[in-house]
Amino acid sequence: MATFDELTALVEALLFVSERPVPAGELATFIDQTSEDQIKEAMSSLASRYATSPSGLQVEEIAGGFRLATRPELGEAVKEFFRLKNRQKLSRAALETCAIIAYKQPITNPEIQEIRGVSADGVLRTLLERRLIRIVGRKDTVGKPLLYGTTRLFLEHFRLAALDDLPPVEEFGELLGEGSSAHLAAALDRLPGGEAGTILPLEKDEAPAQAAAAAVPPPESPPAPAGKAGARGAGEPS
Repeated sequence: MATFDELTALVEALLFVSERPVPAGELATFIDQTSEDQIKEAMSSLASRYATSPSGLQVEEIAGGFRLATRPELGEAVKEFFRLKNRQKLSRAALETCAIIAYKQPITNPEIQEIRGVSADGVLRTLLERRLIRIVGRKDTVGKPLLYGTTRLFLEHFRLAALDDLPPVEEFGELLGEGSSAHLAAALDRLPGGEAGTILPLEKDEAPAQAAAAAVPPPESPPAPAGKAGARGAGEPS
């Protein structure tokens, strides 16, 4: 039979690797020749050690079980660390498409394609999965194409209180071509969320990207205007 210190160390290790709170009874069943009272005693010793030392961890009793957690006063720093660590690249194509939607919304896929000169199917799917854009309805025209707009997460990412706070695009018009995708994306580049060219990961309480992808309607594939670069189409990175 393990000593009390060995039991406490084992309990600590099991809590560390567990993804959910673990009941004392479950630990007692797993560890041979150990009672629930002994587990609780070891848990109390572990909690006291964390509470009386300059540790960043603590033992929490929650949802009928025990878990290791970071101290509340360190929560914001830990959250920001993981948000920065898990950022994912937002391609230039995605940034340009996001900018077009932000400044022209509500807007359809064919209208986006007309501005960019290439298919936006793959990019739209990526932006939908990342919750930066959403489907806001259908345009009352032939084929009733889907209309796209930005989301609350878009505002959060680019540090905007409202869409009215989007930077003016007039100053980029002469240099990049008024209304072009590069012209609109240049304005987003000026914002805190645009400089790094990254998007934040989904929070844990949001649905997985796979579920979001399943909810995305089949891509619209209008024929590209003659003479334009639309032939690149779906091969463009998102």
